[in-house]
Amino acid sequence: MSAGPVLTVDGWRTIAGSGSRDGIYALAWGQKGQSSPQGNSDEEGFMMGDQDDANLINYAVNVRTKQIVGTLVGKHFGDKSTYNHDSTETAWSSSSLFLAQVNSGKWATFDANVYGLLYTSDGGNALSKAADLLEPTKKAIFEHLEGGPVLKKFDKGDFAITLHDPRIVYQGGDCVVQVGVIGQIPKSEEEDASFEATVTFTLATNEETSAPLLSWRSTEGH
Repeated sequence: MSAGPVLTVDGWRTIAGSGSRDGIYALAWGQKGQSSPQGNSDEEGFMMGDQDDANLINYAVNVRTKQIVGTLVGKHFGDKSTYNHDSTETAWSSSSLFLAQVNSGKWATFDANVYGLLYTSDGGNALSKAADLLEPTKKAIFEHLEGGPVLKKFDKGDFAITLHDPRIVYQGGDCVVQVGVIGQIPKSEEEDASFEATVTFTLATNEETSAPLLSWRSTEGH
């Protein structure tokens, strides 16, 4: 059963727009202990759960075998990728070796993580542990701004940081994850109260099921 581009399976529903490039994988949402996700459906058949439900859970799934590959850190709450100011963004590498999920609200990103897709001995898939993308991005941004007018005028803690438009691509033979970054002091109209940049990290895999390794590659201000 499907609602538009959404696949519904016992225990989970896929998130529209979260599919891998090869169409095999996607992200999904559900609720712990529920055989069918619960929520309100709109006229198009898209369902939205309770954003504050402590039992919300996100998965990476194989849409062909209808199997859960692994559990994600993020807790998006519906079939659509965006609800008002809340959104989830997904990026996959061309080989589906890596995936990233970025969850944000009106002013800031809640969580952002990168995962490796692992292949098991029985021909199935598993998901690595999460590698945090948000904190390394913040560190890279503020190191880039050190000594400049922004941090001479404001403190780091004044800024809400939003990651957006994640991409996993290849550069010079390396697999990298790139994210756009917006820093802003909410509702401030002062000069230097906002900035934009792109941060890039090189990705590497581990042979075991530990998280991918992120190595800072560049920070480009805009």
